[in-house]
Amino acid sequence: MNFRLLQIAWTLIILFLPAVTVYAQSKSSQASILDTARLSSSNYTLLFGQGFLTLLNPTNGEHIWKGEWKGSDIPEYIICSSDGKWLIMSSCESGSTIVYPLYSTEYLPIELPLSTYHVTFSTDGSQAYFLHDKTFWNSTLSLYSTAGWELLRERKVTDYTLELAINRNDNILIASTQNKLIKTMDPHSLEVLHVEWELEALDNLIFHPVSPTIYAGITSEKGIQVRDLATGEVMLSLPPMVIPFADIHFTKDGSYLLAFNVAGQLLAWNLENNEIGYTIDILGHWVAEGKNDVKIIHDESIFGLTDAASIHQLSRKSINMTHPDFVVSSKKKNRIAPLPIVGYSAETRLFLGLTLDIVLDNPNHITPTSRFSRPSTVMPIFFYGFSGIWSAGVKSEFYHIDKWYFYNHLNYVRNNQSAYFGMRNQVTDIDAIRYSNNLANWQGAVSKLIMDQFLVGLRYEIRKESPLQLRDTPNSPIRDLEGGFMAGIGPVVRWDTRNSIIFPSSGQSLEVSYMHYGNWLGADYSFNSFMLDFRQYVPLSGISSGSALALQLHYHNVYGGETPFFMLPYLGGDRLIRGAWRNLYLEKQSIMLQTELRSDFSRADPRYGYVVFAGIGDVAANFFRSYNPEIIGVGGVGLRQQLVPKLKLQSRLDFSYSTRGDWGILGGIGVSF
Repeated sequence: MNFRLLQIAWTLIILFLPAVTVYAQSKSSQASILDTARLSSSNYTLLFGQGFLTLLNPTNGEHIWKGEWKGSDIPEYIICSSDGKWLIMSSCESGSTIVYPLYSTEYLPIELPLSTYHVTFSTDGSQAYFLHDKTFWNSTLSLYSTAGWELLRERKVTDYTLELAINRNDNILIASTQNKLIKTMDPHSLEVLHVEWELEALDNLIFHPVSPTIYAGITSEKGIQVRDLATGEVMLSLPPMVIPFADIHFTKDGSYLLAFNVAGQLLAWNLENNEIGYTIDILGHWVAEGKNDVKIIHDESIFGLTDAASIHQLSRKSINMTHPDFVVSSKKKNRIAPLPIVGYSAETRLFLGLTLDIVLDNPNHITPTSRFSRPSTVMPIFFYGFSGIWSAGVKSEFYHIDKWYFYNHLNYVRNNQSAYFGMRNQVTDIDAIRYSNNLANWQGAVSKLIMDQFLVGLRYEIRKESPLQLRDTPNSPIRDLEGGFMAGIGPVVRWDTRNSIIFPSSGQSLEVSYMHYGNWLGADYSFNSFMLDFRQYVPLSGISSGSALALQLHYHNVYGGETPFFMLPYLGGDRLIRGAWRNLYLEKQSIMLQTELRSDFSRADPRYGYVVFAGIGDVAANFFRSYNPEIIGVGGVGLRQQLVPKLKLQSRLDFSYSTRGDWGILGGIGVSF
């Protein structure tokens, strides 16, 4: 059991046993605590568990010194420096930290006025980093020189901060937090250089002894992960065991991860071959009788294990992640992220909603080497607008074996509200005829990936509009008041070189589709729809690592029949003039060109960002015949916040304003294009 759980356990004991008071020993009593065990070398084993501290001879397991704490004598935190020179004990209740010099009997312990809950030392032992004095809002991070225990630098960090670790080069300091962040910091200035939002929080942080960017930790569920700062990838993930992990270390050459459980067993896991590890019952005889929650504070004999040969000499049996000692299999679980929605649009006014981003573990999705490889997702969505509209639907994307892709979006809108402005370019709010109706829609696509860049398949749509209920008196007759049923199908081709589907920052995509809505499908209308959508993404690493310039050219044309006005190409809603009335500019053809700068507010923390966008567009009966340009310009800004770790799935809120005085506010999830 790690120290976080020990602290929780003792807190519960204190709550239920108010007669017990926890405080640090006085300086005089603490000064004599290790008088019988002064050591001149680091060749010893130091174990710490619930209520005891034991120093052992590593060659024969003999107890050099043993101390037990009861009641007020219990230390809340204890650690030994990697070189065996310093033992640090702390009581957060009394607000003091005692530093014991183990290398000599000539020096008395040093008392620091800190309520310490974590300490890590630089590789050469010359500096120590303290996390201490946690409050409701923050904690303090302090850097001390071990030569004279002089305070060198200090800064405030979030109270969620759990632990620290420094790499072998002493040039990268990382901090883990309860809210799943890994913060990379400068070890000298303590400045935050980068923030990585992970899927799981880590405790018991430790760096690899050879690679300066690889580190490991124990998850909140008591599993183990080995990660790489350079790539952000998880190199090894061990699920929880029946007997939980309590502490981890690496062999000196970094080829094995050493994991200790609370029963005193050692698990050695091969990092080069992630399938097989070994259990070693080397610590069993060191566990004090009746005590089963042991942390290895210092052990030169175990930490000195160098390579595979030394592991095999001690190994008792092989083990893999299918072994019954593991609580769960190595297969990843499905993941559900609830995401609240707050937004505004011309039709709905202010609206509130909820969506669930359900990421499915699909063993049949296409190979990880493909640019389209990603877990399948299902996203149910519900929202309510204060104008009286409400909507429920579900969106799904499935990536299946043999490179098949399935997309479906089902949606039902009750009391759908919009306005009809007529079919012309120059319109004003005076022209708006507001109406309401109910809408049911199902659109989707099935396609096959070819040559890792081309998708070829079919698009389809089924749509039902109930009769329109007018809320204003029209000055002239309005077409398509009866609503109707529409059904269409047609081919789609997509060429895609984007580096990501969720948040593209480089590459291109081109999608061309044709759909025929016909009476032969039982529809009330017959017409054809042609759509072209080209997108270009250019990384702007000079601004920040996640910055990009996005460009979109969109053309939509309907022809060959009578198209209801609510199916015509448009330049409102989510196109060009974001958040404005969807039907603001309608005609048989529309074209728009827009660009968007996407960046983060901080180079260090990519969770919060902004966009600046601009575009031009127009609608016409026919751009290629008797076209009289009346270009509409638009510009705006937006805010972004990441919603799901590692996926860079963002919520967005945009404000737009056009050259004709039209404005809109639009919220949503994912990139705008």
